[in-house]
Amino acid sequence: MKLNVDTLDLEKKVKELKNEINNKDKQDKSGLLAALGNVYLLLSERKNTKENLINALSAFNEAEKERKNSDDMRGTIENAKGFIFFKMSFLENKNENIKESIRHYEKALKFRPKEKFPYKYATTKFNLGNAYLSLRDGREKENTLKAIKHFEDSLSIEKESKDSLELGGINNGLGLSYLTLAEISQDKEEKANFLKKSIYYFSEASQIFIPQSEPEDYALTQSNLGVCFSALAELGIEKEKNLRASIEHYKNALKIYTIDESPLDYGTLQYNLGLSYHNLGNVLAYIEKKEMLHSAEEHLKRSIEAFPPDKYPEAFARSKYNLGIVYRDAYAVEKDKDLLLKEIDCLKDALKIFKEKKNLFASATSEFYIGQAFYSMKDKENAVIHYKEAEKIVAPLNKEIANNIHSILKEIEKL
Repeated sequence: MKLNVDTLDLEKKVKELKNEINNKDKQDKSGLLAALGNVYLLLSERKNTKENLINALSAFNEAEKERKNSDDMRGTIENAKGFIFFKMSFLENKNENIKESIRHYEKALKFRPKEKFPYKYATTKFNLGNAYLSLRDGREKENTLKAIKHFEDSLSIEKESKDSLELGGINNGLGLSYLTLAEISQDKEEKANFLKKSIYYFSEASQIFIPQSEPEDYALTQSNLGVCFSALAELGIEKEKNLRASIEHYKNALKIYTIDESPLDYGTLQYNLGLSYHNLGNVLAYIEKKEMLHSAEEHLKRSIEAFPPDKYPEAFARSKYNLGIVYRDAYAVEKDKDLLLKEIDCLKDALKIFKEKKNLFASATSEFYIGQAFYSMKDKENAVIHYKEAEKIVAPLNKEIANNIHSILKEIEKL
């Protein structure tokens, strides 16, 4: 919900509406109360979110009490209450509030049937799609399939509308739904098909969301396209082509974000670019591989700048770890021992946080690669220390991996 009014204007409007409600005949209050609820909703986007959402809910509850409400007004009230509970889900009791949101949206549909109120019906269907897509109650696949059905119902009507932003939102919702199904699926072919559908809908949305008028929606759509193409490459499907596509879309999204204004979005995109360049380097020949690894290094360094460890420890650790792996692969190409020292430094920085967060598998992997780096430098003593630590950490998690590390240690001891 977007409106170019400032907080003071909205607070002034609240006072005006309250005065009108107090001076108005009881039988004519529902429209004013609904308007008051909408103003509180707008205020909730600017300040005192929870307080203003509660005020909005109270206003719509009062509007609902009016006896002479038409079906149109009842549908409007229920749809608004659904939206309020959906927004409350971002503050507390996520699943409980989303389920309450769904209950009100479904009630709204009874008052705004498709035949009588097609575009209002489509709006509520779109809202239901968003609600089911956000629900995390252990039935994610079932919920996502319901979301798709609601988005499709909305799309079938909105195609006839001139409101392109509504179409953009629906296509984006369908893109996210199929991306979610792809993340859930364990079957490679099914996962690939879901990703291709996701790309289709995100591409449709990208025709509507342009950076000049809808910068945030544009950036999110471009970022999601980057995720989809990267995921296709991970499945081994046209790796080079899809990784280059992911890089293009991540760069498009990055045009919108800066490290000062949006550090999380900026840092995440830099991180994703680093991974895509790294993976692209691994499918290219020597000269291009070296170039891609250098690009991966630069983007991962920028992600580290955006993720100070005191504020974003886990994101910092992931970036440091992957930068270490980039140096490891760069050493395999360039044979420069300074790259091994850089690898060790990065992995040790990441390891501190992995251990603090009790991320055992990441800790074991880091220890192993540190040991491997020391071994490549012919530092047998330190190599053994870190290999043993890796074996110790991974033993309760995976005996086969622990045995493999133990075999490496035996071979080193023979030298």
